[in-house]
Amino acid sequence: MGEMMSATPAELLASFKRLGKEFADLANSVPVTRLNESPGPDQWSAAYIIHHMADGDLHFATRYLHILAAEKPQIIAFNEEEYPERTNYADRDAQASLACFVGTHRLIEDVLSHASDSDWNRVGMHFELGEVTLKDVFAKAVSHTEAHIGQLRETLG
Repeated sequence: MGEMMSATPAELLASFKRLGKEFADLANSVPVTRLNESPGPDQWSAAYIIHHMADGDLHFATRYLHILAAEKPQIIAFNEEEYPERTNYADRDAQASLACFVGTHRLIEDVLSHASDSDWNRVGMHFELGEVTLKDVFAKAVSHTEAHIGQLRETLG
């Protein structure tokens, strides 16, 4: 994560775009028959990872938009432990979640490619960390995508 934190906004955007495509391509390569296979007890299936990424990116996108449009907005926590049960990962459509992920990525690429230097330095109030910049939040999201690409690769063996 430290590497992402020191990256410039342009470098972060390039990584965001590359990693988003990599995740989508990998997710699209999963045979439908394997989507719900779990590699072991208490491990997520490919479908769960795809749902998590869609939900996570929606949360991150909301954070970016709030930071851009409001003065020091409160950043709402993403309770990822509750999502699989509360939002019914077991019966959700992985293709719909993947489409959401891809669409959210495109939207954020478009929005943030037009962000000014002062936009990247705007702050939100993180529930644990206090003041964080848009760049900080975005760097965390880029690292999040990278981590789950690794998780999906491991899940697929």
